[in-house]
Amino acid sequence: MKRRKIASFALVVGMIATLVVAVAGTAVGQTTQARLAYVNGTSAEPLSVQVNGTEVVGTLDFASTSDADVRESGDASIVYSDGSTLNVPVPAATAWTVVSGFGDEGANAYQVTLAPIPSGKGVVVVWNAQTVDSLITVDGVEETVVAGAMFGAPLVVDAGTAVAVNVDGVDATVTPEEDQYIDVFGVSDVDATQVGVALAVIPSMTAILDALEPPPPAPDPTVPDVAGLSAADATAALVEAGFSVAETAESSDDVAEGVAIGTDPAAGSQTAAGSTVTLSISTGPSTVEVPDVTGQPVDDAVAELEGVGFTTSIEEQASDDVEEGIVISTNPRGGTEVAPASEVVVVVSTGPDDVEVPDFVGMTVDEANAAAEAVGLEPIFVEDSDDPDPEGLVVEQDPAAGELVPAGSEVTLQLSPATQDPWTSIKVEADGLLKAAGLNFLPESVSEVAVIDTSVGGNTVVDDDGFWIITLSMEPLDPSLAYEMLVTGTAEDGSPYEQTFKVPAVGEKVEEPVEDDSIPTWVWFVLGGILVAAIVLGVVLVTNSSGADEAAAAEAGTEGADGAAGDADAS
Repeated sequence: MKRRKIASFALVVGMIATLVVAVAGTAVGQTTQARLAYVNGTSAEPLSVQVNGTEVVGTLDFASTSDADVRESGDASIVYSDGSTLNVPVPAATAWTVVSGFGDEGANAYQVTLAPIPSGKGVVVVWNAQTVDSLITVDGVEETVVAGAMFGAPLVVDAGTAVAVNVDGVDATVTPEEDQYIDVFGVSDVDATQVGVALAVIPSMTAILDALEPPPPAPDPTVPDVAGLSAADATAALVEAGFSVAETAESSDDVAEGVAIGTDPAAGSQTAAGSTVTLSISTGPSTVEVPDVTGQPVDDAVAELEGVGFTTSIEEQASDDVEEGIVISTNPRGGTEVAPASEVVVVVSTGPDDVEVPDFVGMTVDEANAAAEAVGLEPIFVEDSDDPDPEGLVVEQDPAAGELVPAGSEVTLQLSPATQDPWTSIKVEADGLLKAAGLNFLPESVSEVAVIDTSVGGNTVVDDDGFWIITLSMEPLDPSLAYEMLVTGTAEDGSPYEQTFKVPAVGEKVEEPVEDDSIPTWVWFVLGGILVAAIVLGVVLVTNSSGADEAAAAEAGTEGADGAAGDADAS
């Protein structure tokens, strides 16, 4: 309930003048009049009021009530200048107060309970005339009253007794005199910035009861004789006499087709106004039985029906039980007696209804089987040929989710491999939605997706199987362009995972990301450095080896010369 505080409230009493007998001195005071009063319950600006196009109130302040508008009974089209309107039937000998601004109706009518007031007593009735529930307190009793409803029951008090009323924090005191009836309305303006209390007062219930004594009941109307009239003319005559009409067909060898045979009750009978008179319309002589063509091919069924004089029309209807092109039923059904040359509607099966393909991505095999069975599809599971896993999750499907296919169609479901590193599947739908999915992430961790250099992104919690899937709207990105997507998360082994993928344009072929098996460039640099170092070391070793050989040879030559010289001396 919406509570509103206000600085002040308007309490305006619209005193309703005592009505007089229509014809003075008549033995029985009977009238066709009714009483209407009006409350401005919605507009801070004064309102004017029209009834059936005639202005009855010039200005009416917020929470104010007009004097009574005593008028002939009948339908009243009530229009307030703020646009609040209400069409209300006003029977003779009734009294109403109409409050503006009540929800979609525009206004609401509250009927005065016209009952004699005990001697020495007055009556107070409290209403919630707002469009929201209201907290109302009457003589210390608090109650939440729904929009348009009455607080409790009419309060009968001793004349001159003050009755304290509080509506959503607004206080009012009402003191009815003897034989006086007061309606108390809690109202709020259209902006709900102020609450008011309006009173509609009948100074003397005895006087208004005398003035509004109802007229004697009209005699029951007589059913006119419409035999021999056309169906349209007979119906019009019965409606003009004050009856509702129900038609029934009846064959007749004496009355032409489409002509009234008679009525029930019969012509000349008196019956209550508004009651239903059954009008029998001739279908002409005799009838023809409609053949039962259920279960036949449509061409055979039409040929049989038209062969006995009926005209036909075809109506198609989906059926899970009746084969396409076979008759489900006819209208009228087979075996019915109808007039010759009547039209028979042949209802033909179009086969099973198309069904919408569920979104299987992320489901286990059991879950996908259950989802397919629920809509009448046949799942075909495809495993990774190199690394099959019958307990894997669905990562791709054909047809796509949301497509309409005939019931019983096959849907191919690609299962994830048994083991693999974290990966991401990317797809851009024709409606501009980006779908990304991943597997082998750490359960209950968070995987984040961001389209680089844009505001598009999101995250998802990884499920117990290490799988996640997320759908992002690519708006306001240009769907004809490709973008880059950054995926981060925690791999199943606990290590951080981060990779950039291409987000294709709508309609562009999407390729699943694959692991890069090529040798990194830095490895080639390291191997090259090792090779160069090996070559340099080899050259150094070869050079040092050659020098040593030369020194050894030189030393050997010197020793030989010395030996030769010694030999010469000895000789």
